[in-house]
Amino acid sequence: PPLAALDIDPFQRVLNKQHRIQIPVTAWPQWPKRVIRFSVAPYNVLDDYRRLRRALEQVLEESHA
Repeated sequence: PPLAALDIDPFQRVLNKQHRIQIPVTAWPQWPKRVIRFSVAPYNVLDDYRRLRRALEQVLEESHA
């Protein structure tokens, strides 16, 4: 079901709790489709983006199992 405006997406919650990754996940253009918004910052290194990719792959694989 669609989330209320202030609810945290379950996908975002898993990334945060299991992988300690804080990244906004929002419905777009409408639920259940989602977009993950990330920004490139000078304090992030390539390994941060690789870790994000691995976490996304794992969470997506688990969600389809």
